[in-house]
Amino acid sequence: MKKLFRITALAAVILAAALLLTGCLMPMNSASTPSKDADDSASTVPYEQRKLVFMHASAVQVNYESPLGYFIYDDNQLRILTPDSKTGEHDDSVSYTVTVYEKGKDGSLTEASADKYTCTLRDNGYIYLKSSVIGEARVEGVCANGSTAAEVTVPIQGKGLSLFDIVIAAIGLYLIVSAILGKGRLFDQSFVREGMEKKHKTIVRVTALVVGLLMLATAAIAAFDAYDKLRIVKIVLFGVMIVLFIVSAVLMSKCMDRDKRREAQEGRYGADGKHSPDAAFDFDDNEPTVDDIKNDPKE
Repeated sequence: MKKLFRITALAAVILAAALLLTGCLMPMNSASTPSKDADDSASTVPYEQRKLVFMHASAVQVNYESPLGYFIYDDNQLRILTPDSKTGEHDDSVSYTVTVYEKGKDGSLTEASADKYTCTLRDNGYIYLKSSVIGEARVEGVCANGSTAAEVTVPIQGKGLSLFDIVIAAIGLYLIVSAILGKGRLFDQSFVREGMEKKHKTIVRVTALVVGLLMLATAAIAAFDAYDKLRIVKIVLFGVMIVLFIVSAVLMSKCMDRDKRREAQEGRYGADGKHSPDAAFDFDDNEPTVDDIKNDPKE
């Protein structure tokens, strides 16, 4: 059961990390992180000729507040431009519009109503988008120096089946098969008390079967819930799985023979807790020691 606990703990950590992600990572074009407070004094391009560019994510996910992108000058990709940006006497302010288009069943795009998405400019200069529809977001921007950024289209994608979901489905299938056959490493009874073998096997079988079914259900939800509206249901299912593991561990501990386990450990490591020497390192007591050789009068 230790391996199952480790697998479940890892799955829980991955799930938590996945739920914290708000969208695709922004493209990195330099070793430093872009900031609206970055230095701009190194630019040698005349103010009137500076070109506005929108650095955007490769895609954003539906129903998540995701970083859509940020505006910069092409000659300085470290300084993020905002509606109140200035460089000395020069006005670097940017005005922009974000429009969301909803994809229909036939693949056509229609402009989504304002109540289906929200667009927010954060203090760090990033524009964040949360859309309740799948389709695409189109961003346009104009700088005070007259430069216009080319229109950028960012896809708004539904939640697809991830590698994590596939792994969960595979583990769930393995648990179900093991429970049905009653075979596998899960059913190791090396340290089970005499007369408790049947009870131990029943606990393992029921736990593996129920948890396996819950894992398959979680993967199925991920496969068919493109809008990720059942995210809470998946979290609840994972919580139930963890509770089942804990309960089954407590029940199985009552079936274990601690003396058998201790004897096995002593046989492997020795009564003093140290690993027993291998035969290759066992020496005959009659063999001469280093001191014997030094004191030998023949030497």
